Amino acid sequence: MVPSEDAKKRVIRSHLTRKLRQAFVESLKKQGYAKDGTRLPDSTQERDLVGTLQMSAEMALMKMRREEAQKSTDELVKAMLEVRSKARQPEGRRNIHQKRGNGAKDAALKIRRM
Repeated sequence: MVPSEDAKKRVIRSHLTRKLRQAFVESLKKQGYAKDGTRLPDSTQERDLVGTLQMSAEMALMKMRREEAQKSTDELVKAMLEVRSKARQPEGRRNIHQKRGNGAKDAALKIRRM
């Protein structure tokens, strides 16, 4: 997680990063994933998450209530899983000329605007 350039002091950057990371980990748990992307034992037999997600903690997060931050990361994780499930469709069903959705991108913009 990359803190915003607006956060000059290290203590503020650390606080923003921790707040965002905690909300994201909680969102993963709600969807049945551990913080490292592996499936939790009591969840369905979906595959583990792989890849990299780079998030930026903006100063607006400082004023945001925990519930609001949690809601934003919930939307981000749902959009991320939706993009992943669309990418995993069987070859016979995938339309190669179809544009990919902007679900994760739109969710990231919502977080940035708040």
